[in-house]
Parts: sequence; structure tokens; C-alpha cells
Amino acid sequence: MTALPKPVRELLQAVVDAVDLPLPDITEQDDRERTLLLDRRAAHVAIILGLVLRDGGTTIADLTADAAHLRKYTAGPLTYTPWQAPRDRGTS
Repeated sequence: MTALPKPVRELLQAVVDAVDLPLPDITEQDDRERTLLLDRRAAHVAIILGLVLRDGGTTIADLTADAAHLRKYTAGPLTYTPWQAPRDRGTS
């Protein structure tokens, strides 16, 4: 079996990195913030993938740049507090 070309793997990893967010803490605010962040990131993923698929104009070489653009648009800190198991919080 032939492995995926490196630029394809880079783009797929950028997609996973964009939408694979940690669970929010138990507050409603954290849940809302995670949902908003995920929505924004998913929109960027859809835009980049739409451009890749449009008119068949993207080459394998272009995918590296597409992955970089996706990483740029979805970079940034979390806007919410991630959930931690009680044992990770230092409580029993």
C-alpha cells in the first residue's frame, strides 16, 4: 500500500489539530466558549478544504501552504478552561 504524500498528511494533521479541542470545564460559560471556538475553527477548516477542492486547481505541493494557512487561522490559546479530572486538580 502506498502511503499518503507528506503534504496530504500535513493538511490532515492541521485539520485534526484545529478541531481536536479538550473538553471544557463543568461551567456553562466554558462549554459556550468551547463551542464558539470549535465553530470558528470548523469554519476555517471548511473554507480551506473548499478552496482545495474548488476547480481541481490545488496540487499536492500547494497542500503544504494550505496546511500552514489553516494552522495560522486556527492558532491561538484556548478561550476556556479545559476540564480536569479531580485527581488532576489535586483533590480527592
